[in-house]
Amino acid sequence: MYKIEVNESKKAFIVIVDGFIQEEEGMQFLTDYKSNVSKVNPKEYSMIIGGENLVVSKQEMLPVLGQAISMYMDTGFKKYFGTYPKSAIAKVQLSKIVKEKNFDVTFKDSVSEILEIL
Repeated sequence: MYKIEVNESKKAFIVIVDGFIQEEEGMQFLTDYKSNVSKVNPKEYSMIIGGENLVVSKQEMLPVLGQAISMYMDTGFKKYFGTYPKSAIAKVQLSKIVKEKNFDVTFKDSVSEILEIL
């Protein structure tokens, strides 16, 4: 499950991901992401990726997560923030992909904490 929202006052593009993303839902996410990104100027916005409730991904879904991170980077947001999953294994999976992609993202404990500093 996911949610995409734009906080215009904080200039934040927020993506919240919960649970386990199925392949079909991933395809719908891409469509929704592109639709919402087209409504903002990414160079003026920070992206927040809230993943506290993300769960362990199947091995075959890890490349999809990597592609999502590449897509975020290619969008060209001003800055990137994220929250680590509560699951230790999911955190390790995400950390590995972030390192492989050389994704310049600042992690905080919660989306609300990130919004406070924007």
